[in-house]
Amino acid sequence: MKSHEVNQERIKELISSFADHEPPFTSLGTPLLADTEATQTLVKMGQAAVPELIEGLRAENPKIAMYVAYCLGQIGDRSALPALQQTREGYLAKEPKGEYDFGVVSVINQAEEQLSPERT
Repeated sequence: MKSHEVNQERIKELISSFADHEPPFTSLGTPLLADTEATQTLVKMGQAAVPELIEGLRAENPKIAMYVAYCLGQIGDRSALPALQQTREGYLAKEPKGEYDFGVVSVINQAEEQLSPERT
């Protein structure tokens, strides 16, 4: 097996692990995402992780989408913006809303802020 394939499988495993994380919520109902071993590893991988992270935004589990958006914001690859925007629109349109849906939107908004060209 090539190292690229191993890397891709490792990235997928790390993304899947987000389903097991229970982020604490603020009194306003927004998640407080802190770095985990998985987020730190994916952010260190940088560009190599971006395609799988973008794919992870489509996960049915909103906790996965939330942590993936967080990682994308930390990595800083602006190519993720269209996927982030599309994911946010999907969560805003979703009815009925689930427990983590507004959390996903909040984290996507933060990630977009990090990726905005005006940021210095």
